[in-house]
Amino acid sequence: MGISADEVLNWFDAVNWQQGEWVPEIVVVLWDGQKRFLDLLKEIQDSSIQHRWSNKTKPLTRQSLSRTLTRMEREELVLRHEDNSSVPRAVWYEVSPVLRE
Repeated sequence: MGISADEVLNWFDAVNWQQGEWVPEIVVVLWDGQKRFLDLLKEIQDSSIQHRWSNKTKPLTRQSLSRTLTRMEREELVLRHEDNSSVPRAVWYEVSPVLRE
């Protein structure tokens, strides 16, 4: 039995968790599975959903996403996977087991 995206959104509402400007959007997009960096960026940028806890006035940039993912990885909220055997190198992210608990 899994948790739906709506339940994740309600969780963010309940605790008003804002560890970074884009953390909630990243978690919502990654909740259903792994995403490559550019796919994650595009999905967040293209999202027309304005969440109750989102007060963004500027679009997400590559630098902002990279900084936020690095911080989230350091805090064990996301896992980063890298495949150096492909050209260009493939990098993807997923929600960590720690965050899922």
